[in-house]
Amino acid sequence: MWSFNPERAKITILSYVVAILAILSRPLLYPFRKLKSVIFPSVAPPRKIIYVDPSDIVFQCGEFNNNPFRYDGRFSLAYYAGSEVRGGDWDKDRTKISELPKYRSIKQRYKEGRDWCETDVYQHLLSKIEERGKYDGCENKEDIIRRYEQIDQLYESIRTEGFKEVGKLDHVTVNIARDGEIVFNGSGHHRLSIAKILGIDEIPVRVLVRHRKWQRVRNQITSASTCTELSETIVDNRSHPDLEDLVEK
Repeated sequence: MWSFNPERAKITILSYVVAILAILSRPLLYPFRKLKSVIFPSVAPPRKIIYVDPSDIVFQCGEFNNNPFRYDGRFSLAYYAGSEVRGGDWDKDRTKISELPKYRSIKQRYKEGRDWCETDVYQHLLSKIEERGKYDGCENKEDIIRRYEQIDQLYESIRTEGFKEVGKLDHVTVNIARDGEIVFNGSGHHRLSIAKILGIDEIPVRVLVRHRKWQRVRNQITSASTCTELSETIVDNRSHPDLEDLVEK
């Protein structure tokens, strides 16, 4: 049975404050980031969309949610402000997508024909609801079933009509690690999983965070006069989805 947790309440209140600040700052930060991308070509436009093969996205990088109102979101300010470059070891904190409850459950549902209540995500959500009172928009079993009835509709839509473009803040989000690997950031989990299960060749994703070392690769490309000035590694990676805009120039 769920009970009031003072520490969790403090975190929830703090997440509300963070979300409000992020939303209020968005109109101020977005034009600045857009201008910055014009002045410095290697700085990607905020909310830049690239197209990737979903099968190439193997790992999720940390736990992220685009809505700090729900639970502890990672990189939430970047989500609302546009994008950011961040150093450190955050890109080493990885989990295989194939091991996550939502992906496993999409596979169990559409490959194995299970009912939602027989999938891993159903039990996962129940345990989180018991722990927190509300999780992922659900408060009880009925909420979970209703939510995943909508996922059935989403699956059928993607299966019959393909992967559609969505609003600027609703794309599957990714990060780019120091070595250029594209890692899932957590937003759009069901859509990414469905695309993988259906074998879709290409989907639009929004780059949320780039590792500082990867940004240096972009910087080197824009500062080079000819390809001979680029390292062999960069030349070999010129077809990378996040470099295509620079190579074309």
